[in-house]
Amino acid sequence: MKSTKWREKLKKAQGYDPTKPTEPVLKVLKVPTCPPKRETLPVFSEVLGEKVYFTGANTPTDGIDGVVYSYEELKTIVELKPTPHELRLLHYAKVAFDGPISKEEH
Repeated sequence: MKSTKWREKLKKAQGYDPTKPTEPVLKVLKVPTCPPKRETLPVFSEVLGEKVYFTGANTPTDGIDGVVYSYEELKTIVELKPTPHELRLLHYAKVAFDGPISKEEH
């Protein structure tokens, strides 16, 4: 299955232990069908241990001191259903590469 290749690669790279149970992080979260207009929502993530920001379409992000996730990124993350460990890896990758999270495989 194409959408789970990244998950397998991360598990191998991070020394995944199949004996430890993992729970999806975003099992209750529902993303609205249309993105909010020009809004920024600050959220403290217990999994990440920091505040992140969710933004609507065409929202200016100048002056925001933190990691900003767009509506499309949030939607992608919810669809991936990452475990807490996988969510942290996605977050660290976003910060390290200073780019968006998407479902595209390269």
